[in-house]
Amino acid sequence: MFVSKWGSAGSGNGQFNQPHGLATDAAGNVFVADNQNQRMQRFGAPPTETHASSWGQIKSRFR
Repeated sequence: MFVSKWGSAGSGNGQFNQPHGLATDAAGNVFVADNQNQRMQRFGAPPTETHASSWGQIKSRFR
């Protein structure tokens, strides 16, 4: 069943480039692992971008 969608292709807030993982928490947040943008984005309810974090160094194993 399709309920909702958000985001688009790209590298800005709320955009994704090869999303790879999805998780939720008890507070209703949705976390999306975004591989090619090397970040994790957290969305509140309703789905609006609330926080983006990246890690690693350019050309390193983790970024």
